Amino acid sequence: MDDIPVGKRHSPQQKNLLIPLKELGSGSAVKVTAVKVVNLRVWQFYHGFRKGADNPDRYLGFMRAKQPSLVDAWLKTPRDKRIFIVGSGKESELADSKSRDLQKQGYRTFFFNDCKPIACNDAHVGAMLATADNAYFLNTPLAQQSRFVEVEIAAARRFLGYEAKEPIVIPAEDLLKEIKKQSMSRMDDRIVCEISYSRKLCPVE
Repeated sequence: MDDIPVGKRHSPQQKNLLIPLKELGSGSAVKVTAVKVVNLRVWQFYHGFRKGADNPDRYLGFMRAKQPSLVDAWLKTPRDKRIFIVGSGKESELADSKSRDLQKQGYRTFFFNDCKPIACNDAHVGAMLATADNAYFLNTPLAQQSRFVEVEIAAARRFLGYEAKEPIVIPAEDLLKEIKKQSMSRMDDRIVCEISYSRKLCPVE
């Protein structure tokens, strides 16, 4: 997998467009931190993803009922030729382009938007990760800023054994309740930024 060539259509700045999840860590484009404060929907995605990864046969069975051709093609491909791609849902065209390049080399890829027009649920996505031998990050600015991508990478790296400890993913709503409960008079600017997702509240770096 490490010998996947760079597509000629990509500029030199994009040469690291697909990065193996095992190579992400400190100093990489995506933060791999032990504690993540996220909104409720991202928290739900994280736990649904983990549920599917922990029980892939069950959730692929549910998925096959709605998308038989997608699941059958995936499972008929040898595991070492299956590639799970993590990236921003806003860049489906780019993911499709990289997938076509890889398919020409005999690989079968999965990006969560491949489920359209019938959307996969969070557990289905986790089940696909659990049945692939290869997991790559589609390294773009949008993906680097996505909270969904951040927790998906955290869950995938833990499941694949690249992280020794389980990440702590806290819904911001619970943290706000705890702050109120403790009657804190002030919060660090960075915490306010993390909770609110408001650029106006984020300190300039």
